[in-house]
Amino acid sequence: MFTIEKLKVEGKMDAHNAAEKMINAQHKKMKFLGSGCYGSVYGAKDSDVVYKLGDVYDNTAYLSYIKVLAKQKKHNPFTPKVYGVRYIKDRHGDTVFVVAMEKLAKLPRGMHDVADVFENELDNGGYSDSTKDAEKALGIERKVPKTLAEAFSILRDAYDEAGGRRDANWDLHSDNFMMRGKQVVCTDPLS
Repeated sequence: MFTIEKLKVEGKMDAHNAAEKMINAQHKKMKFLGSGCYGSVYGAKDSDVVYKLGDVYDNTAYLSYIKVLAKQKKHNPFTPKVYGVRYIKDRHGDTVFVVAMEKLAKLPRGMHDVADVFENELDNGGYSDSTKDAEKALGIERKVPKTLAEAFSILRDAYDEAGGRRDANWDLHSDNFMMRGKQVVCTDPLS
């Protein structure tokens, strides 16, 4: 769906500064928007694209998610729209990544439980048998929309790509979910 490019910095500039320079060249009003534990996001008010910048070494699980998204034949509405990825390596061997992706909105209050739905499905293997039995006895039929089931499959593939329990952990909390209009988007499911 998108390309992952590898670039090498020539000269004395380090990879992080080269990445920031590249990001700033995309738009005159590019600004730092915020950061999480392992990356920073840059964007402009009048742009629908943001740039996530981070160190490759600290983000192997996240980059596994990005690799799986790159292999998809069509976009899943529960995943972010990624436009391109660049790995930038400097003369010291330090490597950073820049992910160009759609600008999303924060998860509104009252929707933070969406992370629990994903966690129940992915981390706990779905709802318990007793819950399923109780729903069946009450005549409740739980139907998972096709696109959500496909999103769970994408996330499981990313988890496997990251090395599963050995090298990755689910990072399913409300800060890693955002909104595209009324659509929930899982931005960063792994750590």
